[in-house]
Amino acid sequence: MKPSLPYDSSTLSIWHRTTRSFPHLHANHLADVPTSAKYLIIGSGISGVLSAWKLVESGIKGDEILIIEAREAVSGASGRNAGHIRPDAFRGFLEYAAFHGPEQARKILENERRVLEDIEEFVKVHNIDCDFNLTTTFEVCFSDKFVNKAADAMGAYKCAGGDVSQVEFYEGEEAKVRTRVPGALCAYEWTAASNHPGRLVQWILNDAISKGVKLWTHCPATKVVKHQSAGDQFRWDVHTPRGVVATETVIHCTNAYAAYLVPELDQFIIPNRAQSHAFIPRHSLSGENTLKSTMALRYDVGSFFSVNPLLNGTIIFGGTGIRSLSENPGAPSGFMQTFDDTTYSDVIAENAKREFSGLCLEPRDVPLRHGEGLDHVWTGILGMTPDGVPLVGPIEGLEGQWICAAFNGHGMAGIFRGGIVENRHGVHAAIVDATGHLLYTVGDPSRLTLVRSAAKPAQGLAIVETGALEKFNLDDADLALICASHSSEERHISRARNILTKIGAHEEDLQCGGHFPISKNVGHAWIKADFTPTAICSNCSGKHVGMIAGSKALGADVQTYHLPTHPMQVRVKKTVDEVCGLNEGESKWGLDGCNLPAPAFPLHCLGRMYAVFAAGASEHKSAGSTDTSTRSLSRVFHAMSPFQGLLIGKLGADGCYGIGVRASKQTEKLGSSGVIGIAVKVEDGNVGILYSAVAEILEQLEIGEPSMRDALAPFRTRQIRNTVGVVTGQ
Repeated sequence: MKPSLPYDSSTLSIWHRTTRSFPHLHANHLADVPTSAKYLIIGSGISGVLSAWKLVESGIKGDEILIIEAREAVSGASGRNAGHIRPDAFRGFLEYAAFHGPEQARKILENERRVLEDIEEFVKVHNIDCDFNLTTTFEVCFSDKFVNKAADAMGAYKCAGGDVSQVEFYEGEEAKVRTRVPGALCAYEWTAASNHPGRLVQWILNDAISKGVKLWTHCPATKVVKHQSAGDQFRWDVHTPRGVVATETVIHCTNAYAAYLVPELDQFIIPNRAQSHAFIPRHSLSGENTLKSTMALRYDVGSFFSVNPLLNGTIIFGGTGIRSLSENPGAPSGFMQTFDDTTYSDVIAENAKREFSGLCLEPRDVPLRHGEGLDHVWTGILGMTPDGVPLVGPIEGLEGQWICAAFNGHGMAGIFRGGIVENRHGVHAAIVDATGHLLYTVGDPSRLTLVRSAAKPAQGLAIVETGALEKFNLDDADLALICASHSSEERHISRARNILTKIGAHEEDLQCGGHFPISKNVGHAWIKADFTPTAICSNCSGKHVGMIAGSKALGADVQTYHLPTHPMQVRVKKTVDEVCGLNEGESKWGLDGCNLPAPAFPLHCLGRMYAVFAAGASEHKSAGSTDTSTRSLSRVFHAMSPFQGLLIGKLGADGCYGIGVRASKQTEKLGSSGVIGIAVKVEDGNVGILYSAVAEILEQLEIGEPSMRDALAPFRTRQIRNTVGVVTGQ
């Protein structure tokens, strides 16, 4: 199907009909677009307006953000759904697992549950009038086939570690009584919600506009091309019927229509038209008989109806009516796969009326009162993907373009995250191959970064290349200490002293000072013993004894090994530039906390440094290389490697981290023919956030076995507990 822009003159949903007074409905619908915007968001649905709102909340100036919308504000799927916020408790697990594996499938469902909690919190905190109704939902099964399918999904989800403690199960007569649906064979019940999606999204949009965000409606983006002018910061030109906008960043929040501007997505995002109906219920479903829970009525795979009783008594009845239409020769052909939301199917509407009447207790031959029954019909276009999950993140090969689209009809249960923000931590990350080619980025991968102790592998390499290890019979355990920031335990101090003995040096030769240890236990012991630490106790004493060893191997003066002009430091600078892919002298240098020179360079160069070490280890193992440089790289890698030779990692003070990962099937999936390097910097130096970011990156890249990544889970999803052990912030 050829990609399309949204159609003009679309049907109005019940949400549109009840929000016609929204002041920004037709904002700037005749005005020419601004000539430039730092951030340009295409689409004013929940993903678009929430992106703008979150950018402003993160510190971006509102007037740097422009939203353009092809039709009136909130005219797409966010304003056309059936009003559900219905996390999938287990049903889709098997389908997700078939594509993504059981671990990721479980996380997809867990995320939907957290999204519901976030929306509830957001609505309460901001006191948003959007008819938010926290209730329960039923999954009602009408056929043996679906009874079995649901049971299989439930069992598989539980086996994968899924939490089903809040899911209730009913069968037989109890299912009919609980759901009030005749013919129910069984039913599952869990927490869900309903809302007026139009009012929710319009509130977020209005709040963003009040903070400076600009909105242009009835202004479709017709193409996105490379910026034509040189000499400025813009990357892309976005064409519209009312002018061209030059921008640094394009965020595609266009759902099913995304392939029109990103042709690479053609045939991947499939449009799927859904039809919803608003019914005014009869006596049996009104007043004290009003339905309290939402429902999905499941007859077979893909054959379902959704039921959403609104707070005002109206019942939204969704679904294509496949059960009855399959026997109906008048069933519309090709109704589902289309971009056309300007009309609806009379056949499906009539079928919905028949199905809805089955929920009512009144005899079917009793006529409706004027005003009862079917009140309104509308359609909307869903964005579907083959693997059932949305596209979120940077668009590969189009630097500066991002996408948040194709939520497979679960946008309200998938897009929204986070209500209250206490702190914000800017994170920058670069994932590269051994040549330094960027594979993935977060924030600014070129940020000039003083990498501090994360440079120790390169400093250690420079020491190895002096021949000091062979000259003084130093082993890999000694090299590990040279490359480490140790915690001043007795074993560390003893090894540092042992190295000094091997090389014929003394503690007085160390040019670092003593300080309080990294280890809290060691620190408490020192306080109790009234101990004053000396240079050998420094967490960098290993590096310093290594520098002395290297200086002795070079025949250079030991007393000045720490000075920038010393032969050892000159060699270190040359080595750092080489492994970072920089020209000689291109790196910047400052003084580190331990009194040695510390390098600064673009963050992605740190990633390349670690990738080079991983490449050396891989090459040495696979080819048994006798090349001196490769052997040296491999020796440093294996001295540092904790996970069966898979990777190395090193923390640098003030929120910096480098990781080198050996070649594997995982790295091939990431677009690298061999190894990868990962570099991370947290803007404010928060180490806890740094560990969370590193663990999350390893999880998303699927580095290592699941059991290895599971061991990092406490770092990835940190829980801060108060003095009585209760998790704070909830």
